[in-house]
Amino acid sequence: ECKQPGEARDQGVWAQALAALRTG
Repeated sequence: ECKQPGEARDQGVWAQALAALRTG
């Protein structure tokens, strides 16, 4: 599984977005 620098950051952004949706 190759991970690019930008990809890791995108996953972090997704994590924050999902957390925001959970908290509402």
